[in-house]
Amino acid sequence: MADSVAPQMLVVVVGLALVTVADSVAPQMLVVVVGLALVTALLGAWRSGLLIVLGAVVAAGYVGWKHTERTIALVPEASVDLRVLWFNMLNENWLPPEEIAAGLVASGADVVVLGEAVKIIGQMRALREIFPFRVGCLQFCAVVMLSKYPLEAARQGRLSPISPERYIRARVVTETGKVTLIGSHLIKPWFDRLSTDEAHRLSHRIEVVEGPVVLVGDMNAAPWSRRMVHLHQDTGLRFAPLPPATWPARAGALGVPIDHVMVGGGAGFVSLLPWGGRYEVEPSWPAG
Repeated sequence: MADSVAPQMLVVVVGLALVTVADSVAPQMLVVVVGLALVTALLGAWRSGLLIVLGAVVAAGYVGWKHTERTIALVPEASVDLRVLWFNMLNENWLPPEEIAAGLVASGADVVVLGEAVKIIGQMRALREIFPFRVGCLQFCAVVMLSKYPLEAARQGRLSPISPERYIRARVVTETGKVTLIGSHLIKPWFDRLSTDEAHRLSHRIEVVEGPVVLVGDMNAAPWSRRMVHLHQDTGLRFAPLPPATWPARAGALGVPIDHVMVGGGAGFVSLLPWGGRYEVEPSWPAG
């Protein structure tokens, strides 16, 4: 009995994992569907192929339309009050930490939020000269915030039992007022129950914040995924219109945007640009 149940359980687990990931790669899946439909048409079943192509185009249009409802336009002519950079270093990043630190200093960011930053611990003293204020890196360096501005009401914590120090919140005072910055690194969506609980906890913590809010981090999900749609609905935070693809790094623009900047409470985007290049395994970006 046990031998017959185990394979079934494995199939169910794999199936759930595929379902939780599928919504993030929906555009890529639609491209594959169109390719297969064209092959079908070339083989003679042109009516079926055409119907499939039309269905995929309609589905892609719907996904894009719903995404635009959750975005806020860039305002490039506006003045920049705060430059924020999110960078997921990844624990396996093979570049020298001092080289990454030099890149962060040269980035021009006012606030830097790093994920999986354990390898840069030895550079904290040098970084302190430019970013004298810090939250995080007390034990795990899962998420750390470095700032040129004093960090008020700073708090770091966990969103689930398996993700210590993956949540940071602090407030900075700019020339135009106070802004709450939140950095987070959510676990992979195929940890179904834990993943859902983490997203809910993050939403609840954002809901209680008043005034301008900037959320940055690796959410391990695309803007149109169920996880991120619920985050938008619960908090009112909005995406930039065209968030850069960040995973997998080698896919470039064909990848999935799983690293995010979201704004709300009166905060907005002046620009959203990729950053990292030679300093990273996974691309990241600054928001101005």
